Amino acid sequence: MNFFILIIGYFLIVASIVGYGLLFSFLINKKYLTLNIGYLGIFGYFFLSFISYFTNLFTPHSEIHNLAIHIFGILFLVFQCMHSKSKEILNLKKEYKFIIIIFSISILSLFLSKNHDDFPYYHLPYTLNLVQHKLQFGLGNLNHGFNTTSSLFYFNSLLYFPFLKLYLYNSTTLILLSFTNLILLKEIIKEINTKNKNFIFYFRLFSFIFINIVFYRIAEHGIDRTGQILAFILFSLTFEIINCKKFSSLALEKILIILAIIISLKSYFISYLIFLPIIFF
Repeated sequence: MNFFILIIGYFLIVASIVGYGLLFSFLINKKYLTLNIGYLGIFGYFFLSFISYFTNLFTPHSEIHNLAIHIFGILFLVFQCMHSKSKEILNLKKEYKFIIIIFSISILSLFLSKNHDDFPYYHLPYTLNLVQHKLQFGLGNLNHGFNTTSSLFYFNSLLYFPFLKLYLYNSTTLILLSFTNLILLKEIIKEINTKNKNFIFYFRLFSFIFINIVFYRIAEHGIDRTGQILAFILFSLTFEIINCKKFSSLALEKILIILAIIISLKSYFISYLIFLPIIFF
């Protein structure tokens, strides 16, 4: 029974993330709805992380708090898919089989891999502290790991539910990996039949192969590895905007959002800001 609850919870979380990706697109830029489902998932992670940072200023991330947030995300997704007649939402509904296949394959990693080595040291204590208490200062004096904040921990704190408790904390890195695979696969499939393939196509193909062969061990997916995986999307978008003859504000916005996520995962990724002057030049 617990096995099925875990699987159902995993897919409901994915649905909630996509729902918040849709909401983020409606609030910021409706052109995001034209992007593939992988980007909506990444944007949903970004929006939920922001919500997590904000709400923890006032309240711990209890079971009721987390249920309310994710029920809203799921309902928003269901409402849009059932009632919206826009072309973008109709295209999204056509991709659900593709999404189910990708995440059905990826969920196997939850049962085949152990947690990251740093998980019991500070990943888990940091996240549980967010579940039990609102924002606290000075905890770095008790455990050095508490000096290393990350949006991953804040997002994980939203995954504490009745019955599931903390058993899906290690799914966040897997979910981000799956959305990254969706982005790369959709771009590769779109361009695979074109005659004039440029170097960006081969870079995406190499990135997809590299990520799934070299980074296949989910047990090694801590904060660093997740940031490195998203960096492949950052490089791909940077090459795309530099290679494009006409400036694309949409591509730049995608770069800024993914760059913000990477830096929020771990502060040393701030070195990736070097991409911005290159792009503007």
